Amino acid sequence: MAKMGGTCSILAGCLFALSGLLFIVFQVGRFDWNSIGSISQYMSDVPYASEPGLVVNWGAALASLLSIARVLALAEVICPAKPGLFNWLSKLAIIGYSVNAVTNVADYYQANRLAHGFSHLDLSAQDAAPDRAGARQVSSVVGRRS
Repeated sequence: MAKMGGTCSILAGCLFALSGLLFIVFQVGRFDWNSIGSISQYMSDVPYASEPGLVVNWGAALASLLSIARVLALAEVICPAKPGLFNWLSKLAIIGYSVNAVTNVADYYQANRLAHGFSHLDLSAQDAAPDRAGARQVSSVVGRRS
């Protein structure tokens, strides 16, 4: 079990790193330091980034499931020494990784669903979405009043 846990740990680490790197590459230019740069631009770009989004979200979900195997392997090794505390912590970790896996899969499909719905809005509704320039104008007006 320990050998399988080690293999799962290495695979999970590689998948988390790949997912994170692809996420950063996809988000470059779409976010500023505070928020989405332009909701309309982001929603129109989501369908074109479907494959990277699939790899990002499903990769992170698979890495979370592999991390459950890592926790189980670690529990087998450590559990005899501290059975109460580690039993509780390993169950908490399994719940956390399970929720993370489900959330990553749901995030991918929800973003695509929102983007698909956004593309079917009429142009006046799409133009009503705030963009980066509008957000900066509002923040500069608010900043002057302070």
